[in-house]
Amino acid sequence: MTDRAGRPGIAHSASSAESGQPTRYTFIIEANTGSLLPQEEPLTETAGRLNVPVPSVISYTVYLGGAS
Repeated sequence: MTDRAGRPGIAHSASSAESGQPTRYTFIIEANTGSLLPQEEPLTETAGRLNVPVPSVISYTVYLGGAS
């Protein structure tokens, strides 16, 4: 998978509704170093009061220092 910064990596995901909405947590790992590249959290079933289309990414974090 390629992250939004154009860096290739391996994606790992888990789903949970612990935050109040069904969400998939995806982490992309740089294959050679094991560095965490980005993390994103899209809603998977309903947006509740957020009133956004599903799937919508509600959080995205890019970590520096991974693959270039």
